[in-house]
Amino acid sequence: MGASVLIVGSGLSGLVLALALLRNGVSVRIIDKAPKFGVGQRGCGIQPRTLELYKILGILPQVLELARPVPIIHLHSSPEGNNPPKILDLNAAMENTPLYPCINPMILGQDRHEELIRSYLRQEYNCEVELATELVSFEQQATCIIAHLSHGGGTTETVVSDWLVGTDGAHSTVRKQLGLTFMGESRTSDSLVVGDVHVKGGLGDREHWPFWGNDFVRKVVSLRPFEIKDDDRYNFMMGGLDIDHDKVASSREELIKLFYEVSGRRDVEFGDLIWMGIWRPNIRMVDKFGKGRVFVAGDAAHVHPPAGGQGMNSGVQDSLNLAWKLALVQKNIAPVSILESYTQERMPVIAYMLNMTDGLIKSTMKEGGTGEGFSRDFNLRQLGVNYRGSTLVVDEKHTRRGEFIDPYRSGEDGTVRGGDRAPDAPGLVAVNDDSISTSLFEIFQFTCHTVLIFSDPKDDQSDILNISTSYPQGLVQSVVIYPQSTTPPSMLAVHRLADHVFADRDGFAYKNYNIVGSDATKVVVVRPDGYIGALISGADSLASYFGAIFLGQTMF
Repeated sequence: MGASVLIVGSGLSGLVLALALLRNGVSVRIIDKAPKFGVGQRGCGIQPRTLELYKILGILPQVLELARPVPIIHLHSSPEGNNPPKILDLNAAMENTPLYPCINPMILGQDRHEELIRSYLRQEYNCEVELATELVSFEQQATCIIAHLSHGGGTTETVVSDWLVGTDGAHSTVRKQLGLTFMGESRTSDSLVVGDVHVKGGLGDREHWPFWGNDFVRKVVSLRPFEIKDDDRYNFMMGGLDIDHDKVASSREELIKLFYEVSGRRDVEFGDLIWMGIWRPNIRMVDKFGKGRVFVAGDAAHVHPPAGGQGMNSGVQDSLNLAWKLALVQKNIAPVSILESYTQERMPVIAYMLNMTDGLIKSTMKEGGTGEGFSRDFNLRQLGVNYRGSTLVVDEKHTRRGEFIDPYRSGEDGTVRGGDRAPDAPGLVAVNDDSISTSLFEIFQFTCHTVLIFSDPKDDQSDILNISTSYPQGLVQSVVIYPQSTTPPSMLAVHRLADHVFADRDGFAYKNYNIVGSDATKVVVVRPDGYIGALISGADSLASYFGAIFLGQTMF
């Protein structure tokens, strides 16, 4: 069976990539060498930026139905300590705002998370993950990829695709055969025994996440309840320099023995072990995210400490960064050269993430540590991740010359720059029907660019709109936003050209995009992946920006 893109690996990065490509009309085939789907919580943290991107992708409501807030941590001294636990709210609940409508992290077991995306692939696109199907080797040609597959029954298959993407994990076959360098280090310290287990009783309520240990660097154990109500399954983590990790991971009995020793809680009754393994510090990233027609994403491109819940989220964002560009190239709408920006944009973000999460692990497990390193900075929510340094981004308002760019921080000071996350803005009222109120996140789509035109009604926006409407239908959508204090006329020529015309009733659009009243018409181009591709002021600049993205796609 042929497909435009062969995706190797069916973890979240691969599944999200498949869904994003299919949303854009690009055929995919997704394979996995495993004989069955994985079980367990594994990477369960979903950061707010990922939730926002799921909104654009069209799956957020279903994710929120399954997910729950991150439990509050209770740090217990053990086993002789009788003091009340230290309360630590890793991600203290914050109020959603017009700027950040999904500001709080959530947890959702990776197995349920993956099954949700698989259900979208199955129901909407009749796309099934092919298990027990292994990539043996591939050859890269000028115009295609020739891949050799092995099936569980012993049969082999040779397939031809236009592109190959490896989302096949830390031991990626695609990465190795592509010859990418996996830069970084492996350590024997800071290892953890992790897994899932049934707990029949003794822990009381399921609203908290208990840790036990007087010195986290020597011995620490924890049990976190699954996000499912009335479920008896818990995710466990056990670590420390004084623990024989291999021995603990050898059997359920050794696991329970260590738990009782460290916690002193022999009243906790364990049921069956679901799965168990050893996480060993392996902090690495590729030297580039692809060559030619082959790319890597997720754990195939970077491996990381579990601290901070960044890895899975970073993999999802890899996939969405690549997907819209690959879709445009595959449909002969964009030049192949835009794919170079995948490495350029994601490498600084991932390098920063690896350093940050490694620091979190070290501070949490430092000698004599009591858990203070658990504290979480706002930037872990990934709302400040940006691509300000990208050559694909245009910003006429701010110069980057000589400026330090922090790839994980933007927007906290109220500034908005090219490459930043595109903010939401509720309270947009349709000019011709004031009963219709919406927000920008309801309008953004993963299948097109969105041109936001901030303008006074007396100004003529037709030249800008003529550029936006000159492309084939579905490639660009235009949104005219009038200031809060104006009363736009109900009929203007621009209203017939624009896809949407709104009044900024509550003022959030102008505020969140930092458009001051004295500014002339301002244009913000939002990419399919929810980042600002351009901050510009007129039609010529808009034509120039799209000229670098699209291959002469105008209809005129």
